[in-house]
Amino acid sequence: MRGGGVTVGREAGLATALAGPRAGRSASLVRSGRKFAESVLKAYSGVYFGSTLLPGVFFLAATFVAVPRHGLLGLAGLLLTQGAARLLGVDPEGRDSGFYALNGLLVGLALGLFYRPTPALFGLLAVAAVWTVAVAAAARSLAERLLGVPVLSLPFVLTTWAALLAARRFFGLELTLEPIWAAGLGAGHLPALVELYLRSLSAALFQLSIPAGLLVLLGLVLSSRWAALLSVLGFTAGLLTYELLGGPTTDLSVEIIGFNFQLAAIAVGGIFVVLSPGSLALAALAGVLAAGAGAALLILLQPFDLPPLALPFIVTVHLLLYALGRRTRAGRLDLVRGVPGAPEENRQRARGLARRYPDPATPLIYLPVYGDWWISQGHDGEHTHQGSWRHAWDLEVRDPEGFTCRGEGTSPADYLCYGLPVFAPGDGQIVHAVGHLPDCPIGQPDLEHNWGNCLVIWHGGEVYSLLAHLQPASLVVSVGDRVVAGQLVARVGSSGRSPRPHLHLHVQGGPLPGAATLDAELLHYVEQEPTGPLYRTHGKPPASATVAALAVAELRREALAFPVGRRWRWQGQLAGRPVEEEWSMELDLLGRRSLVARPGGGRLDLHGERAYTTVLRHQGPGGTLLHLLALGLPRAPHTEQPVRWTDELSPGPALTPLGRVLYELALPFGELAALRTTSRIVPDPALLIVETRLEVAGLLARLTRPLPDTIRLVASSDGGPVRLGATRGGRPWAEATCLTEPA
Repeated sequence: MRGGGVTVGREAGLATALAGPRAGRSASLVRSGRKFAESVLKAYSGVYFGSTLLPGVFFLAATFVAVPRHGLLGLAGLLLTQGAARLLGVDPEGRDSGFYALNGLLVGLALGLFYRPTPALFGLLAVAAVWTVAVAAAARSLAERLLGVPVLSLPFVLTTWAALLAARRFFGLELTLEPIWAAGLGAGHLPALVELYLRSLSAALFQLSIPAGLLVLLGLVLSSRWAALLSVLGFTAGLLTYELLGGPTTDLSVEIIGFNFQLAAIAVGGIFVVLSPGSLALAALAGVLAAGAGAALLILLQPFDLPPLALPFIVTVHLLLYALGRRTRAGRLDLVRGVPGAPEENRQRARGLARRYPDPATPLIYLPVYGDWWISQGHDGEHTHQGSWRHAWDLEVRDPEGFTCRGEGTSPADYLCYGLPVFAPGDGQIVHAVGHLPDCPIGQPDLEHNWGNCLVIWHGGEVYSLLAHLQPASLVVSVGDRVVAGQLVARVGSSGRSPRPHLHLHVQGGPLPGAATLDAELLHYVEQEPTGPLYRTHGKPPASATVAALAVAELRREALAFPVGRRWRWQGQLAGRPVEEEWSMELDLLGRRSLVARPGGGRLDLHGERAYTTVLRHQGPGGTLLHLLALGLPRAPHTEQPVRWTDELSPGPALTPLGRVLYELALPFGELAALRTTSRIVPDPALLIVETRLEVAGLLARLTRPLPDTIRLVASSDGGPVRLGATRGGRPWAEATCLTEPA
């Protein structure tokens, strides 16, 4: 019995050892297969600027409706191009995103429009696949670096032209017109204009049938409702242009240029330009310009017997984006920042950035003093902050009774702010320093030396900060010194045009005192309000406000550090059901940090710095612990102060399907709903406790899914988040505990 048991144990161990590598290989193959399938569907989806997988399924199916072997040629072009990209070792991001595959797909479909699928055609496709990758890599670099515009499908156009020209010397290829004959498939059942629209829509995939157009339209609606509407707008504008100018509207289908109007409108209406009333007008203009470009290219390319393909759309979008990128003022058309998404996503992201973060063009500095300071004069002040010097602050100290001095205040030393330390408001270099002027008697400013003792710090570009009216002989830095934010540089005095001691602070566009001020904002400060201290990530505090620099606590920063490679395993209940999730912190090639949840695949992009942690974006389903964290911790300062702060988020998963449709349709014109949060630090000597109240406001407030009223996060400095809870109507709604041991 014992001997048999040992034998069985050895056999089981051997079986496990043999199965382990096989299981690992199988799992690796499954992951590779899934990754490959995703890149294929992204290529199909990318033809219409999509990035999600489901629309790609419909676009793929559209290529097989009329002539299945035509769809196979497109798939063959895609696969050959992916293989060529791997062979040449081009950037993995381009391969995974479907960029190279998209161009290869279009090359295969375009050649399949003219030639039968013979061995000679597959040989030409293989050669064209290598061309596509090489041209795509070069064109992408040139377009993005030199012109600052996306390359779009230009590699497909250039490669297809080269292949069509080469095919005239390759006599093994056989011409075919079968896909064009399929234009009649499904015709006659819809109004003529609708049929022409559907044919044009599917022509981006070189399909000319009504069923293919319907599949593309369905996929487009699933990808983005506004992309579908923009395609209608672009088609209408281009068609009207042709009709008003007396052009043959058969060009839209027979010459296959109608899809250019639609793609141009989608591109500038919401993909690369933020969706707005202005972008809708620009989309209509793009349809008009693409129609003109299409007609011109038909004539220009006629001697070479080459089709325009997607060039009218590419030329139109490149010209418009290049022109928009060279503006000195943004106007009513904002270019999309970062990686473009669907029009609705771009609109919400732009609004979120405008609401939650400073404008990239706005200079940002820190308060150069510690403790509570009273702003005696702010921007557009009634005394001296006017004209070219309107963007400035005067800072003083007041006691609890509101007095700025002791006793009668007859000398500078009587004032509470006099002699207090002044710190650098940002990293930079000292470019101007004056420190020998005497303090002025109270009420007798020195009008000859307006700024008195002062420092000018260069922060890069054309951004300089000025600290004025400093105490004589208090400067501890000299011209040429490098300084960092928070470094001691001088002390508050009463020199220059200063009737009483105070610190003058502003940002200017030149190195000499007196240069015109810039409209700057302060970073990470606390403003005293009747209801308590309010933390602001950035802003322009007004006159009479009492402000203080945020007191950063290192232990609180560590509690929200979320180190890369760590995992947090959660267990508990959410909305009456048991829940288990595991979070892992991942870092991508661009340095972006994301919490990824499994199961479910939710992703939470985070940004953390010394002063605070903020959620950049949540992707994934609602009703998860990760989504609960996104709602309860949209941002948090690293402080022990019992501060509160507010935020406003996109309603996103909080809306019902009907509410989401209505919300998205109104996006260019305004928001029908917003998710507002009010958070606070709960005092605790050992733990970071953040409590957040949620409120859905707006016309669609009733069309929302159940959400908690309050979310509570508890985190420790050595382990990060340890508990996550929520209540609704005063009753527990969620309660989860992190089971992972601290690192």
